[in-house]
Amino acid sequence: MPSPADLAGETAPPAPRAQRLDGKVVVVSGGGSSGPGVGIGKAMALLLGMHGARVVVGDVDDHAARATADALAAAGAQGVAVAADATDEAACARLVATAVGTFGGLDVLINNVGVTGPSVPVTDMEQVDWDRVMAVNVKSVMLMCKCALPALADGGSIINMSSVGAVRSTERTAYAASKGAIQSLTIALAGQCAPRRIRVNAVMPGAVWTPLVQAETRARAAGDAAVEARIRGQRTRQALLPVEGDAWDVAWAALFLASEESRWVTGQSLVVDGGATVARRLDSANV
Repeated sequence: MPSPADLAGETAPPAPRAQRLDGKVVVVSGGGSSGPGVGIGKAMALLLGMHGARVVVGDVDDHAARATADALAAAGAQGVAVAADATDEAACARLVATAVGTFGGLDVLINNVGVTGPSVPVTDMEQVDWDRVMAVNVKSVMLMCKCALPALADGGSIINMSSVGAVRSTERTAYAASKGAIQSLTIALAGQCAPRRIRVNAVMPGAVWTPLVQAETRARAAGDAAVEARIRGQRTRQALLPVEGDAWDVAWAALFLASEESRWVTGQSLVVDGGATVARRLDSANV
C-alpha cells in the first residue's frame, strides 16, 4: 500500500489541526448580532476564536461588539471589542490599530458589515437609500481593506461577505447591486494582493436564519405562530437540502477561507445556500 508521501508526491499531506488558527489575529467588522442569538458576524468571530484565533470585534453598536467579545471570553477564546463605523476611514484604521496594538499583528480580515435596504424596483428607488446601501455594503469593504493591507501579514486572508442576492433576480435593487460589486471588488483585490500571497475571497450566504431574519419574519407573521412556521417552511423549500441554514454554516466557510487549508484559493465566491441557487422553483418542478 502506498504511503501518504507517495500519494502526495514530494511531501505528505499536513496533519489535521484541532486549532486551525493558532496564534492568528483576526478582525471582524460587523461582528455583533442585531438581536438575541447568533448572527453571521458573531458566529464567525466565535468559531474562529474557538479555533485559536485572537479576534478584534468591530461593530457600529458598541453593546453588540462587547456581547461578542464576552461570548469569546466565555468560550475560552481571546477577543476585544471596538465600537467602529466601517464607513468611516478613521474608525477602520482604529480597528486595525487595535489588532496590532493588542495582539501584535493582523492575519485575517473579515468584512461583514451590511444592510439590506428597501425591497423596491429601480423605478421606486430613492437616491438616499441607494447611497446608504452602497456606503455600508461596498465602501466599508474598500475602506477596511485600504486600512488593513499595510498591516496584514503576507500569506494572510481577506474574506468579504457577498450574497446569493448578487446572482438572483430580486426587488432588493440596491442590495443586489452592492453584493455584486463586492464580488467584483474581491476579484480585483485578489490580483492586487497575490504578490504577497494574500488570499481574497467572498462568501455568498443564502437565506440563513439569523436574529435579523427572525425579527423580520416575526414582524411579517404578526405574532401568528402558524404563519411564522409557514414562512420558515417556504424558506427551507427554496434549497435542495431539506434543512434551514444558520449563521454557523456561514462561519464554517469563513473558517476554511481563513485557514491555511485554503492556501491556493483566491478570487473566489463560495456559495453557502443549501443548493438554492441551482434548484428549480418547487412550483415549476413539473414543467
